[in-house]
Amino acid sequence: MDIFQDKMWHHRVHEHLGERLFYYLVRVQSFEVEHISKRVADMLTEQQMGSVRVFPLFGMYDFIVRAWLPLALERSFCEHLKIAMGSKAFYEFSVTHIDKRWYWLNDATNYGINREVLEALDADDIREAQSTDVSKLQVLEGASLVIQRATNGSPDIVFFTTLTLAQRDQQVLDRVVRQIRQHMALSDNQDFKYLSLYRGFGFSQLLIKAQVETSHYFRIGKLVMWLAETFIGAMTETYLVMSTSQTVGDQKIAEATFRETQGRDLYVFSIIPEVYDKEHASKRPRIERFLNEHGRGKLSGRDKKLIHEYIKGVLVGRTADITKCVSNFFIDVEAYLRDAVSAFVELRLDVKLHSIRSEAGVSKPSVDDFTLGDTLRVYQYVQKRNPVGSEELQQTWDPVVDIRNKIQHGRVKWQQKWEDTLAPFIHQLIRLRQLISVVEQVTNRPYTGS
Repeated sequence: MDIFQDKMWHHRVHEHLGERLFYYLVRVQSFEVEHISKRVADMLTEQQMGSVRVFPLFGMYDFIVRAWLPLALERSFCEHLKIAMGSKAFYEFSVTHIDKRWYWLNDATNYGINREVLEALDADDIREAQSTDVSKLQVLEGASLVIQRATNGSPDIVFFTTLTLAQRDQQVLDRVVRQIRQHMALSDNQDFKYLSLYRGFGFSQLLIKAQVETSHYFRIGKLVMWLAETFIGAMTETYLVMSTSQTVGDQKIAEATFRETQGRDLYVFSIIPEVYDKEHASKRPRIERFLNEHGRGKLSGRDKKLIHEYIKGVLVGRTADITKCVSNFFIDVEAYLRDAVSAFVELRLDVKLHSIRSEAGVSKPSVDDFTLGDTLRVYQYVQKRNPVGSEELQQTWDPVVDIRNKIQHGRVKWQQKWEDTLAPFIHQLIRLRQLISVVEQVTNRPYTGS
């Protein structure tokens, strides 16, 4: 009996192992599904690769392949896949951010996962949980790291829709993602099941995956029409899957991934895999020690990506990259919190913002002119009057403003004392994520920034 047959790993587990999600569109020389499926299955066994699923398609492409892969193995995997499938056209989509997964609870990206269990997870735990150890599997299910896979009560139509925008601007992309998520949350769109939304690069900028019952087939067309009419100039492509499940592959993590993680601290590796390159061996102990002392068990996936860019800048000596990534983070946060502050005040205190502005310590009459410090003072005031979430949100936000100002004005010695800046930044980053989460819950406005 396969105890993992109807299970899957939370995407945070794949990221913990240094894997990234890829999709591939493939056109083959001869559309022989059974023959190709066997060749791909044999290739996966030979290469000891897992978390790969292959779906046959209607239309101009014959297959779509979904794969979680260590970056170091992605090129090799593509070459083996092309040979096994006999491809004559092959296009890649590399996922850079997951904006929605169907199993997220209340749209929260961490789905209530136990981060301490995640960060203590090793290769042996994963092997045992997906093969023989039922008790370990139950523990990981309790930590929300193993998910019960979707099961179809009726034969559903699985589809993928891509969206490529006329403008390749990050702020535009953030706005588009926000609009799509809001649209798909409407009651009229509850016919779409097991919805996932990804952004990335390759054959598209955005990829939507969902399924509908056969009686709701025409809802797919309505979604595509809404995308085309809402985002003028954008290009869409929709691919219908020929079956309700993959023809080959499964959700298990395999030995090729475990080999890539040998001799590495998986927590550190999930943040900055580059530190395990030979040329950075001398800096590795210092970085491992620092990351294990600061933020362990508290960092979200977004936090890890941000800290990755910070430490990568330290590793390669590009201080401008550090300044850029941290500055962009503060720009995203400041814009989001300022845009949501009026609604937050009204929903929590049942008054207009202008009526409590002076009491909160803000002199500017227009919210459009608020600085980051002004905006955070309002949130602190509201939290003291009607608290929700952690007590830390009632404390002063001056340290956040101080860090932001030091970075903007070039008063940080990145190379010599990077730990002295990064340690307080991580502490305040965790507080800001808590505040953003509260604002999202209260205002129902998703945060789509860095």
